[in-house]
Amino acid sequence: MANYGKIVTPISVLVIAVGGGLAGAGDIEPYIFGPVLGVGILLFFIGLSRWVQGKDRKIMGQIVRPKAAARSSTVWALLFFNLTPFVLINNEGLYNFEFPIPFPISILLDESQTSIDRYYPWMLAVFITFHVIWLACLLLSGKFPKMINILTNLVITLSLSFWMAFGSQFLLWTFFEQKINLPIFSELLQYHNVASITDLLVPLVISAGIIIVALIFLLRALRNLQISFANLTVKGSKRIISLVFLIVVYLLAIAPLGIGIYISLQNYSLIASYVNYIGVVFLAIGIFRAATTLLNSAKEMSKQIEAEGDKSVKGISFGIKSAIFVLIFFLAWAPIVLPLVDQGENSKSYSIYNPDWNGWSNFRLELEDAKYEVRSVQSSISTIAQLNSSKHIILVVGGPNLFYNPASEIPFLLTAFNTNFSMMVCDDHGTAGSLLTASFIASLGATGDIGAATPLTFFPNGILIDNESYWENVNPEFPVIQDFSGHEISSGVSKVVLGHATAFLGGEFLSGFGWEYIGQTSGHYSFIDVDGDKKYDQAKDVYPFPSAISGILGDQGGAMGLMGEIVDQGIPLGGYAQTVFSVKEIALNAPTRDQNGTFSSRMFCATDATWLNNELTSVMAFDNMKMGKQVVDWLACGRSPEDTIVIFDEAHIAPDSPTWNLRRTELSSAASFGAVQGYLNWMSTNPILGIVYPLFALQTFRTWIPKEGNKKKMQLKDLEAYERDKARLKFRTSSFFAQKINWYRQHKKYRQALLQLFRRLERKVNRILGDSGDRTLFTLMKFIQQEHGTYYSKDIYARIEKFFEKMFRLKSGKDTIKEEGEFEYLFLEMAWVSDKI
Repeated sequence: MANYGKIVTPISVLVIAVGGGLAGAGDIEPYIFGPVLGVGILLFFIGLSRWVQGKDRKIMGQIVRPKAAARSSTVWALLFFNLTPFVLINNEGLYNFEFPIPFPISILLDESQTSIDRYYPWMLAVFITFHVIWLACLLLSGKFPKMINILTNLVITLSLSFWMAFGSQFLLWTFFEQKINLPIFSELLQYHNVASITDLLVPLVISAGIIIVALIFLLRALRNLQISFANLTVKGSKRIISLVFLIVVYLLAIAPLGIGIYISLQNYSLIASYVNYIGVVFLAIGIFRAATTLLNSAKEMSKQIEAEGDKSVKGISFGIKSAIFVLIFFLAWAPIVLPLVDQGENSKSYSIYNPDWNGWSNFRLELEDAKYEVRSVQSSISTIAQLNSSKHIILVVGGPNLFYNPASEIPFLLTAFNTNFSMMVCDDHGTAGSLLTASFIASLGATGDIGAATPLTFFPNGILIDNESYWENVNPEFPVIQDFSGHEISSGVSKVVLGHATAFLGGEFLSGFGWEYIGQTSGHYSFIDVDGDKKYDQAKDVYPFPSAISGILGDQGGAMGLMGEIVDQGIPLGGYAQTVFSVKEIALNAPTRDQNGTFSSRMFCATDATWLNNELTSVMAFDNMKMGKQVVDWLACGRSPEDTIVIFDEAHIAPDSPTWNLRRTELSSAASFGAVQGYLNWMSTNPILGIVYPLFALQTFRTWIPKEGNKKKMQLKDLEAYERDKARLKFRTSSFFAQKINWYRQHKKYRQALLQLFRRLERKVNRILGDSGDRTLFTLMKFIQQEHGTYYSKDIYARIEKFFEKMFRLKSGKDTIKEEGEFEYLFLEMAWVSDKI
């Protein structure tokens, strides 16, 4: 076939010249000469890559002609790099560039030097370094073709991964409610004022097209990357380095897919819910495909190592047992190794191990200085039951935003509130409401008295604002609490500042729910801002009750009906003092149910968690730290710090920083260990699994530790398997097969490969049949039996006949080969038949 690259390349140069002429004319619009230049550049790279790879286009990127593959992929790498949209985790830079797509050249030529220095300061160095390396690869493609083919295919795969990440970002942009600051919508597509799905059809099709097309090309690029590694010759002394290099290359190739998933999970749409997960699906497909090609490449490399003949090298055999062993090994060492990585610190808000402004580390140090024993829960709070029961336990929950498991938490609380147990709950617009509901159910079950149980608690959605008393020079969203009751917790406390808090529903009527208030805002100038306008609106700033409840009350008539009408309009959230601190004494030296002792239990609740963070507790003008310390002293129910254990719940605080975290999944050492420990605790205490565990352990030992009498059988079986695998490895990696057949195997054209190999055997068949005009299978077997007589058994003749019958059907096109295992089997049979005849 003629090399069409010699024709396409000159034509592309002419097209580029025409586009350049139109651009230089001055009066031609960009939408006219832009596509002409784009088509010309694309044709140029297609033609040039075809030109440099040689005459046979079927060998592009394949093992039979590595030099041609290296030259071709090098040309394509240049195009793909310069058309790579560099999407980063911190993608604010995409909003600040004039050109809508962050290509390397468009970033470097952007007029906003400040944006370049802030978001892409490394781009110039990367741009120059790549082109220097690319030029070296082009010059050395004839000397090191296999390695250069891997590197250039890595660049192509990496570029397509970035395109998929950009496609997922484009999809998110499409569903943003405000797109005025996005150049691709405000300048290029003119869709910045559109907010309905119907009107967003064009950008939706574009974004979906980018993702799908990029995924299709990414799958092809991963295939080429796998073929490039199959072409690499690995020596025994370099096997470990080669495997590490293989893993690093694949991780780099799919790193942008991880960035795309992170961006998708960090954003949400105000137009259509859960649309951000659409991109995650496609990105996950790319990662899954990369994982499978990585495993296939590792298998190919390990088999190549094993075929070298080095008996000291057994290759890599990674099955389900090996996977389980590696997992158990990792879990066993994780608590020791992972803290060396992050030093046990994390960036979660309200974490006692976060030394930053939003952490609670100062509060932890204050309690430790007071001789309290401070611990943390990284899994389920039910693990607290394993602590020393002679000490008083205080569970501190600060800013929880993950739901509590009712299957484990409520049963624990049922028991805990009947022991020396207290709770300190600081809500932060999270899940403390569900925890307090669980506490109400548990404390009611523990005491049997609704008056002594933890009250039902409701937290309105919105920000507490106090226009009369707030942090000076900040804003009313940081109210300063100065109205305290005479409780011992607030003794000596004059001012406590909150930040973006809420309040208890009920205000002055909170005592009717069972709480005792100890701190509240000013009277008529505080309210909960629901709609975010920082102004009190009686119609909007209300707490709505479910319509089902108001409907039932409204149908009753009389006073109940009037209450239903009031509830239907919602409870106003302003015009009165808002309660922010409350306490409840559940029991104090009360007799236990078995009458063998006494127990004490108390509850403190705050509607804000930031009041104890490192920033606000460090302001000397406020008494935040003092009050926090006195809260713990009161919750200890008269016990000394030495007889009290303070437990901080770290397991139900989701991270809000990208450091070591992916959206709502924390990857810190403590949380990773806690997640595993939580599952182990649940499984070990589950009564149903408790019955299954011994049987599972017994079967595992029987499988992994064989009996003494079966050792010889296993050794013989392993020897037979080794000889069989050795023959197959010889078949797969011999020079003859690698040079003549490997291309067919890579493309799963097994029938063509067998027919090509069968030609040798056909020459023997022709010699056996001689001048006979009848060349059927019956005649062939008759001649073979006449030549060998009774020397061969009937089974051998039957096996030979079965093989020739299969090959004749393949040759006539009546049968085909779809599986590589069948292909290998027929090849080995071909060698055996050739020896027999």
